[in-house]
Amino acid sequence: MSTEGLHKNTTDEPASFSVNHKFAPALLDPDLEIPAGMVGPNGNPAPKRFSVYRNNVVVSLMEAMAETFPSIKTIIGEENFATLTRAFIASHPPSSPMMQAYGEEFPQFLEAFAPLANYPFLSDVAQVEISWIDAYHAADAQPLDGALLGEIKPDNLMNTRFDVHPATRLIKSAYQLHHLFSSRENSSAELNFEKNENISAVLITRPNLVVETCQLDHATTPFIENLASSHTLGESIETAMQADQNFDASAAITLMLTSGAMTAISNTTS
Repeated sequence: MSTEGLHKNTTDEPASFSVNHKFAPALLDPDLEIPAGMVGPNGNPAPKRFSVYRNNVVVSLMEAMAETFPSIKTIIGEENFATLTRAFIASHPPSSPMMQAYGEEFPQFLEAFAPLANYPFLSDVAQVEISWIDAYHAADAQPLDGALLGEIKPDNLMNTRFDVHPATRLIKSAYQLHHLFSSRENSSAELNFEKNENISAVLITRPNLVVETCQLDHATTPFIENLASSHTLGESIETAMQADQNFDASAAITLMLTSGAMTAISNTTS
């Protein structure tokens, strides 16, 4: 973003300090007055130049937010999303020139935003969208080859631990999170905002070049979570069965392998 054509009036120190102090907030919030001391190349006040520059900056940030949070935009509508992101931008200036990193505080902002008190699921959806971006930019790694499990002695299998893939993310929620997140792909789908009795999760992985997501049930969620926290296979299965005695360990292990959530066997003890 070029600032060519906008200059600070530095004829005296107090005016210069005032401009520096107020420039950034006014740049992101159109409700704030243009800082005193903004002049053009001819030395005359340049409020129109500042307004144009401010509009360009805000629009660019709004576009970045729309690219990062398409599910939120679909759920609440374009007009509401524009209003919401303007409020976020006014209080959250970019801290990095990398626009893919902008909006990391958006889930917390949504959770604390009073007008959205009746829509607590939005914060969870936003967290999935941030995690999707994180997974996309995570380091590459080779997913675990399932054949390696077959080489482990049966007596040692339950003591096996695994290394988690750098792109693996697990976002837990009491809402149908994957269903809401997937609204980015089908804006006409009827959405379910009901709260579930049990906590489940969205698993985000990137086994190859494409980020993949899937919904975990309330028993597979602690299974994957425990594996990712370096618990043994046996410990992870036990925790899952405490959540649901009908937990299907074979299906969960298959999911662990096909999703690419793990990369290697890190430890096997006798």
